[in-house]
Amino acid sequence: MSKLSVKEARKKYLASLTPEKREELERKKLEAEAESRKRWKEIFEQNKELFQWFDDGMKANAHHEKAIKVLLESLRTAANHQDMTPEIKEVVDALIIVIEDRKLFEYDLEAVLFPLIEIVEKDTQSKSGSHAVTIRHEKTKKEREAKISQLREIWASGKYSTRDLCAEEEYQALGFPSFGSARKALRNTPPPKS
Repeated sequence: MSKLSVKEARKKYLASLTPEKREELERKKLEAEAESRKRWKEIFEQNKELFQWFDDGMKANAHHEKAIKVLLESLRTAANHQDMTPEIKEVVDALIIVIEDRKLFEYDLEAVLFPLIEIVEKDTQSKSGSHAVTIRHEKTKKEREAKISQLREIWASGKYSTRDLCAEEEYQALGFPSFGSARKALRNTPPPKS
């Protein structure tokens, strides 16, 4: 079985249709195209000011856009040079991305570096946030271990006859959230020395 191209398959399909069906398909196609043109015209009318702003910006900054294009072409040429090392190519690729992602119609150094600064700020916030979480968890872990240690010392002192009684009497004073958590802390502890 030979493969048909899309064009050949469409031609074959249309040939298999009755003339009325072909006319109906052609009419629907023309209606869809007219509807599409109408919709684009509506979009343009609704966003006329935006399109005008963009068009004016492109015209006013044509010399900058041309300079950016020259710079990007030069960087791409340099990145593909035979003497380019992988490490420096990575730097060039990063520069290309930073230049392409600059603020629209802004061409100074700050506008070009803005996306990079945003990334660094987000990364810094993320790192400081995760550091704070780590500190909090370490603090609560130390506090929890101290409570367990105190409870086990009280149990080992022989003050109470059963682990349940020890946990029941001491859990609130030591700051355990419940009797169950205090009792759990006393699991597998040796009996007190008499």
